[in-house]
Amino acid sequence: MAATYHVRKVAKGRWAVTSVIPGWVTPIGTFTKRSAAITTARLLAGWRSAVVVH
Repeated sequence: MAATYHVRKVAKGRWAVTSVIPGWVTPIGTFTKRSAAITTARLLAGWRSAVVVH
């Protein structure tokens, strides 16, 4: 089962990355730049998972 990686803004200037598998949510970390958070999520997702930016 592939995970979905979510990137969302949690505070002014802070972006959080979380891994979501049905029934389970795992926080990965927070970043100061949106591009850094998206890059990290894409690297972790690989080609089997999806990245959702909120």
